[in-house]
Amino acid sequence: MTDSDRTITLAEQALSQIKALHLSGDPQSFEIWYTYVAGTRPQLNAHINDILATPHPLAHRPRPDLLPVLLARAGRRAGRDRRYQDQG
Repeated sequence: MTDSDRTITLAEQALSQIKALHLSGDPQSFEIWYTYVAGTRPQLNAHINDILATPHPLAHRPRPDLLPVLLARAGRRAGRDRRYQDQG
């Protein structure tokens, strides 16, 4: 599978999650779900899994409190990952 095929597959999976949960398809939401389906941020996945495991996990949509938390967690981790790549 080429990198293009792999990333398109991940994008399709992210979009499927967004549709299934009836969420906004904005870039921030797409970033979270792409990261989730890619599995590159285990702590983010664990946090989302905890949310999804609750009854009516997204019943209070929109969740303005949730998006900044998830983005911040993903961003902090992404920043660390980039620093390690730069050092390697």
